[in-house]
Amino acid sequence: MNSDTSSAIVASLEAIVGQANVITDQTEREFFSSDVYSAGAICACVVRPGSKEELSRCVKTATDAGYAVIARGGGMSYTSGYTPTRTQTVIFDMQRMNRILDVNTTDMYVVVEAGVTWKQLYEELKPKGVRTPFFGTLSGIHATVGGAMSQGAMFFGSGQHGSAPESVLGLEVVLADGTLLPTGQAAHKGDGKTGAKPFFRYYGPDLTGLFLADTGALGLKATVSLRLVRTPAEISYGSFAFDEMRPCLDAMTEIAREGVTSECFGFDPVLQSMRMRRESLMKDVKTFANVVTGQTSIAKGIVEGAKMALAGRGFMDDVKFSFHLTCEDRTAAGAEERLNFCRAVVKKFAGREIENTIPKAIRAYPFTPLNNMLGPLGER
Repeated sequence: MNSDTSSAIVASLEAIVGQANVITDQTEREFFSSDVYSAGAICACVVRPGSKEELSRCVKTATDAGYAVIARGGGMSYTSGYTPTRTQTVIFDMQRMNRILDVNTTDMYVVVEAGVTWKQLYEELKPKGVRTPFFGTLSGIHATVGGAMSQGAMFFGSGQHGSAPESVLGLEVVLADGTLLPTGQAAHKGDGKTGAKPFFRYYGPDLTGLFLADTGALGLKATVSLRLVRTPAEISYGSFAFDEMRPCLDAMTEIAREGVTSECFGFDPVLQSMRMRRESLMKDVKTFANVVTGQTSIAKGIVEGAKMALAGRGFMDDVKFSFHLTCEDRTAAGAEERLNFCRAVVKKFAGREIENTIPKAIRAYPFTPLNNMLGPLGER
């Protein structure tokens, strides 16, 4: 592509989204062409669509001119998920498409634009007593719903509900020619004028799965419809230590088979040491306050907060391998029963229980600033 062609494509895109929403600055293009691990070829320009209609028109404009198109969410990929392989590429920064379009607590679904962050969605749903089954990644302060669907992300809720795509009911996807393709029951035209509600994923053969965990290669997600579940009333926390990796992994695996945890995650000695040395969750006043106020009663909150304060950071000093988990249920007895099952498995594999500060802190303040990309000594 020559400079005249590049100028023409930029002008065409600006005519759709406005000059302010087409980025051509060299430094900015370098930034958008990199993820947190690697750098790709520098894209020709970056477009910030504000609606699915703008996204559709811009994709068609770019591909008609022979350019590749790539969707970028919050920029949290570390797998080259959106880095270009050639300079004749238009990157679509999806962060302007950040509206929550419909929250239906009767039929239990939510519809969002792909640029909505997990933190934004969680905070919108929390007062309503509902959430999505998978409800975000640790990077959810910036990571988007569309990005998680493209990457097959896992973390909050994954112990019971699997990866992000398993919570999806339907999508609206922009294909390479600019066609806007709806999937799931919402694709049913009903009376021929209005779409149906995204109540079921399956309404005939399912197309939704083609566009999940695809890193956006088969289409650019415009909107995502997700199931809702009632937020469990009770939660219990567990942390466990092991001297060797194998029994630690064996215990986690056996627990995972039972589906009794909402999250279950582990640390090796290197990562563990880094996390405990930094200005971490354990020293954060906001986290402590959230632990106290986030319990089902003030009395329980004070007890949990006091345990956390007394433990400090020293409880991890002699720990080599560890894993941490949360168990949720409708009742306190149910949450404790799940935790007791996990304790029995840990005992079977010669592990020991330690203070549950880490899962408590993570749940109290789930979407923290992204200070874990570098270690306290500058390590990657």
